Amino acid sequence: NIRAWIKYVAACFQVRHTYSIFSISEAEDLLGVIICLFLDRQLLGLSVILNECMLSATSFFTDNEWSTSCEEVAKSLTCRVPKDMNCLRTVECIAGVDARSKHLRSAVAFQILINCFDNKATDAEEILRLLISINVKDKSCDLFKVYIYLVLTENWLLSNPILEDKPVIYEMWGVYLRNCSCQITSMDLRSYASKVRSKASYLLQGTGNN
Repeated sequence: NIRAWIKYVAACFQVRHTYSIFSISEAEDLLGVIICLFLDRQLLGLSVILNECMLSATSFFTDNEWSTSCEEVAKSLTCRVPKDMNCLRTVECIAGVDARSKHLRSAVAFQILINCFDNKATDAEEILRLLISINVKDKSCDLFKVYIYLVLTENWLLSNPILEDKPVIYEMWGVYLRNCSCQITSMDLRSYASKVRSKASYLLQGTGNN
């Protein structure tokens, strides 16, 4: 029974302070499994207990362990999810209700972005340079991919203090949003053109750079 298994795993995560059942690597693997279960449409009715289990999992790690484990989970998930809407569902199922889940959401989005660009970029500025270089006016440009990049970048940056710590990232984010909102006209009938333009315009309002 999957419901009982999820509750059992959550309980195991919660008792670490008295008796550690899982090793750190096992806990990382299980957190990845829990997140992947959100993608199974047959388990939609279990989203509440899956979310509770995920929060128990993120609380399992000590402060010293969390940063490294968060990155390990994010990299592991990147290998499991396809470069389609499921990668967005993977990110968006991480609720972001506390500091750790926000960190995890950001890390997963960032690692998926790196994978989308076949590891051609490995840091924030390189990723944003690649995004800015996309010519969205080109009729051969795949706006479905652009939409995925846009949502991933939103989740990566807006759940990450890097925007406050590195003003250049904030500026580059604004340039990318302007490209997506201004270079795609309302007359553009390509698939996902209106979604990209509308999403970018909405996000641009929040930057104060429109």
